Amino acid sequence: MKFITNKVKLYPNKTQTSFLELTIEMCRQMYNTLLYYTYSIYSKFSLQKQSDPNFDLVKFSSTHKIPNIGVIKKKNDMYKKVDSLALCNEYSNMVRGLHLFYNGHSKKPKFKSKYNNKLSYTTHQVNDNIRFEGKKLRLPKVGFIKARGIRQFPKCFKIKSVTVFKDTRGYFFASVVYEYSDNYFYDKKDKTWKEGIPNNDIECTDNIVENKSKDNDLKRKFKIVGLDFKINNIFVSSDNFSPKYSQKYFFLISQISIIQKRLNKKRKKSKNYYKLLDKLRKIHRKIVNIRHDLQRKVSSYIADNYYVAVIEDISMKQVAKDLQSGKNTYNTAFNSFIKKLSQKLNGTVIKINKWFPSSKMFSKCRKC
Repeated sequence: MKFITNKVKLYPNKTQTSFLELTIEMCRQMYNTLLYYTYSIYSKFSLQKQSDPNFDLVKFSSTHKIPNIGVIKKKNDMYKKVDSLALCNEYSNMVRGLHLFYNGHSKKPKFKSKYNNKLSYTTHQVNDNIRFEGKKLRLPKVGFIKARGIRQFPKCFKIKSVTVFKDTRGYFFASVVYEYSDNYFYDKKDKTWKEGIPNNDIECTDNIVENKSKDNDLKRKFKIVGLDFKINNIFVSSDNFSPKYSQKYFFLISQISIIQKRLNKKRKKSKNYYKLLDKLRKIHRKIVNIRHDLQRKVSSYIADNYYVAVIEDISMKQVAKDLQSGKNTYNTAFNSFIKKLSQKLNGTVIKINKWFPSSKMFSKCRKC
């Protein structure tokens, strides 16, 4: 099975807006409450284990347990108004974060702040409670909301889950996850989803030369491109191709520092303060849109013309520290470009170790 997402912009009315904000807030409170009980039990466990040499782990685990979600719901009636699957999803997120922390794969989970810009909630599909009808998206306990950016998929594509999040400027978005079988593929020429085997996976035969489209796909199989990181231009390819951001992109970046200086002089929570804050958020949104637009176009161009892309596995933090150009290094967003490219090339992006002596090797014998 494969998964694909469709991000749409929501246009809720006043009652729907208040309900979405309430759901996000109650999910945040549920996550923080469960995490608080977990950390309190973990602190008791560490203290008793150090003080008591005959510590019984089985007895401790039976007496100290994380309370059920139903027990927490009884303490506050506002939990009953929101989607129950969204609250259950917060519990699974907390368990997954603690599992990664105990295994040493991630840091200790943090409490969710009320002023965090990444607040959201996720709910799952049950009995067709999430669906598209015309230009509207139905969400559990919210109803039908006007949406923009809906993509048409075959009927066999099933909605798995949806994540609703709020932008810094107050706009709501929904990321809908579809599940489909491996038999389907997207035909870029017809711009439709088809069932069967794509042309890229067809083996070389005598009749493949007769069809020009198959011939082009065969030529693409033997094309390899190397990408090297470059400040302000994302990368430089082995074919001397280097995409450039527009002048408007760098102009908007220069305006951020000017508006931030003006914002610091304003009295906080005043009308002029919020006006400048909204203007600053609007500029940040334009910068993100320009960046994503160029990255999608360039990644699609490379995926259409090349079969394998070879890049160097480098750390942006180390590059920014060594070259002393942190802002210019991070503005290129090289890592996000690599993620988009790897998705479109279906994993045929090869990362070479940064200590590999490629520049010292002779081109013929491939020895240093």
